[in-house]
Amino acid sequence: MNRKLKWLLFAFFLSALCSSEVKANTYTAATCSESDVASAVGKATNGDTVVIPACSAIWTTELVVNVGITLQGQGIGSTVLIDNVPKGNSNCGSAYPMISFTVNSPNVFHITGFTLQGSAPDTYICQPGHMSLSGTSTAIQVDHISFLNQQTVGIRTHGSLLGVIDNCAFQGNHKQGIIVQMDTWGGDSYGDGSWAAPTQLGTANFLFIETNTFTDPSAVGAGAFDVFGGGRVVFRHNTASFIVGHGTESAQRMRGMRAFEIYDNTFTAIEPSQFAGFYVRSGTGVIHDNQFIDNGSNYYNGIINAINDRDNSAFPPWGAPGGSGNPGACDGTGPWDTNTGTVYASGTASSSSSANNLVANGSGAWATNQWVGNYAIRNVTQGWGALIRSNSGNSITNVGSAYAQNRNWNSGDTFQVMSAHPCIDQVGRGQGALLSGSIPTPTGSVNEGLEPVYQWNNTHNGSSNVTISSQSSRIVANREYYDNTQMPGYTPYPYPHPLTQGSGTPPAPPTNLTATVQ
Repeated sequence: MNRKLKWLLFAFFLSALCSSEVKANTYTAATCSESDVASAVGKATNGDTVVIPACSAIWTTELVVNVGITLQGQGIGSTVLIDNVPKGNSNCGSAYPMISFTVNSPNVFHITGFTLQGSAPDTYICQPGHMSLSGTSTAIQVDHISFLNQQTVGIRTHGSLLGVIDNCAFQGNHKQGIIVQMDTWGGDSYGDGSWAAPTQLGTANFLFIETNTFTDPSAVGAGAFDVFGGGRVVFRHNTASFIVGHGTESAQRMRGMRAFEIYDNTFTAIEPSQFAGFYVRSGTGVIHDNQFIDNGSNYYNGIINAINDRDNSAFPPWGAPGGSGNPGACDGTGPWDTNTGTVYASGTASSSSSANNLVANGSGAWATNQWVGNYAIRNVTQGWGALIRSNSGNSITNVGSAYAQNRNWNSGDTFQVMSAHPCIDQVGRGQGALLSGSIPTPTGSVNEGLEPVYQWNNTHNGSSNVTISSQSSRIVANREYYDNTQMPGYTPYPYPHPLTQGSGTPPAPPTNLTATVQ
């Protein structure tokens, strides 16, 4: 009996020991200096808190954090950290953020309660960010921080971070507030894993940007946020001027924005002419219940603007692998686009041809605008291609390059008319085949599913006449997107985000992150 009792007591002791929580520690930096904060961080382990006192300091060295901690100041205006860390030279060498966190799941991190003021200029637009956040953590939070006098991007993310950035203020000089990349989603590179995984709108499997204020970062060429590298973002309950989502194009091998939910925001134009309220170049998602405000002409290309930059310009490696000339346009030859493989017309350019306008040798044989839609013209002699804008009996006008690439037709140039649709990662497309490698393999259509963009309940100066303005004949209403139509079956994720409620209970880990090979 005594022996049995001893075993019971021993089992109870082990159970109590295993179930007890490891007590987190708090370390307070001696001052606001980078060296003192780094010293406190060096003592901390996962789950601990590092407190920065109420003071001000200029930092010239990057703070590197590789453990899941809370970094906590004494509030905006009380703890002031001035970023004089070098932001890069002409080759973007020596470009560093002020604060760098790299934390992997299951650990989490939290950054809160101070002013981060820019000082060192990002002269060469190297964009290291004032903060660089990376890793695979699924429950991060950055809140109650004022990014004042931004000299570079406020926050730049890498990896596959999930969580929330909330109650922050971003103010600078024509710099993005936040750049989101999910370039290692599922363990793959370049955002390939994100593009090969399910979309999962309405879940926690996004980076949430909510209840923030963006002022000058919303100016020309920047936007409150930019997204690429397979990024997935929810942007809600913010005030800003405009937002941007990159495509799979000018960022070279990096893939475009994968998915987005944009709702309950107020966008107010602050420039005499801004391109659009939301400038979207790839992926799928929902846009609803936003207010767009301007003087009636600021958003000169539409409130919501959908575009496919590979219609008009070429970006390696998205043409033939190892190809010469100017590879990368969606012109019927890109191996990752869906091409018909047919040459519909061919010939040579006459001496009457000019930039963006082919006049074919021979008599007119084409119907007016016969080649408008998914057709592209390829200048075989020069090695470039572009979407066809219009045609007459013996002439074709192609769209001009938005990136100042050569689109001149010279007498005797050989041409081919080909067709491609959809282009890889274009607006209205979702999950597809898994690619890998710096030159993507395998080659062949990525077979991305049709996942239209839906927009509804958006207003422009109080009027509900908002429509998506497509800049591409490959992005078509009631196919790639639906105006004034609620997405069937869609329910937004709870607002405010559970991480902002201080419950200490993060959302369930993301599911279905594994990419599929098709």
